[in-house]
Amino acid sequence: AVKYCLSVQLNCDEVILDRIKYGEGLAEYAEEYVSGLDNWHIISHANLSIVNFRYENSDLTEAQNNQLNSMAAQKIADSGYAIAYTTVLNNQRVIRLCTTNPLTTHDDIRETINRLDQYIGDYDMKDA
Repeated sequence: AVKYCLSVQLNCDEVILDRIKYGEGLAEYAEEYVSGLDNWHIISHANLSIVNFRYENSDLTEAQNNQLNSMAAQKIADSGYAIAYTTVLNNQRVIRLCTTNPLTTHDDIRETINRLDQYIGDYDMKDA
């Protein structure tokens, strides 16, 4: 019985470790994808399945850029497609993507970021 329990424990530890590594890989993929988009900047690099980034348009004020990031995160949550939380880092509103769900795919990450970008692209600051 002890040998069986040890075997199950080792297999469980391996599965958990694989899931953690997968989540970290997704965060790294998100960072790479965001880095390729205009006006999007990585604020803190992928670490422990979390990456923080933000949209910044140099023609807008800091407050307007903060508002756009908040709006995009809220719109994606309202859509039911994904949850992208916001937080404040260095006095800037950033979008925080947490990639710990083992069912999340690279396509899901790409579509989430594309939708955030589209929400901002569709938004007109003069209506704010």
